[in-house]
Amino acid sequence: MRIVALLLVVLGLASACGKRSQTTEPPAPPVSPGPVTPAVATPSDSSQAGSPDATAPATVEAAPPVAPPASADASAATPPSTPTAPADPVAALLAELGTAVGCPSPDSPHRTWCIAVDGWASGTLPVLPEGGQAWLGLTVAIASGQPVLDALADKVSLGTLAVRNEGESAVAMITSITPDNDSESQMMAEAVFNLALFFKGRAQTVPIGNDLLGYIRGLPAGASHPVTLGEHGWRFEGEATAEVRRVGDFWVAVETPREGPPGIFVSIYTDRLEGQ
Repeated sequence: MRIVALLLVVLGLASACGKRSQTTEPPAPPVSPGPVTPAVATPSDSSQAGSPDATAPATVEAAPPVAPPASADASAATPPSTPTAPADPVAALLAELGTAVGCPSPDSPHRTWCIAVDGWASGTLPVLPEGGQAWLGLTVAIASGQPVLDALADKVSLGTLAVRNEGESAVAMITSITPDNDSESQMMAEAVFNLALFFKGRAQTVPIGNDLLGYIRGLPAGASHPVTLGEHGWRFEGEATAEVRRVGDFWVAVETPREGPPGIFVSIYTDRLEGQ
């Protein structure tokens, strides 16, 4: 019985060893590590650049320089522009007058002013007569920024240019003639009408009342503004800075007021006057 029991113990141990060998796998052999690839930082992966590998230092490649936006410093890259000189205000207003009139249209009712518009730039220095002389003409006031056609309808007046040439010096003045009564208003209206016909080439002389003619002939004695030589004409200073040029058979004056709203006075004069 002891022998049988011993055999049973031996057989039981053998059976247990067989079962263990079927369920327990031997441990896996160690895996040799391959080559370690260093971490590379790129502009889009800042976490890798800031966290190097614990086993091997990361190699950080420098990112290419990034150009600033084109508009970031445009003012510094662009050189300052040279300021443009302002246009000649006289030439600009004369151009507006010419556009409103339609120069050089021969059919415009206001074509008288084309004498000044078309001839001012090429006007010449007039010869001042000896002694005293006066001219009668039309004046229009052109205000900067205001409709020129309104000025042609409401701002045309009768005016005179008077010069006294004393040889070594000369004086001049420009005046506007304003009526004091209805009779003078009628006489001046006729003078304006006759001047317009003359400047349009439809008359040889300008008929005016004898009283008006006598008044005009007496004006040179009151002239007081010294005349100086300008680039293209005679200049003198009064309430406005005036320049007078010869344009064909006429005398043209442009005045720039020294005070008040910006603008000019444009005048066309003749001495072809005939009393009646």
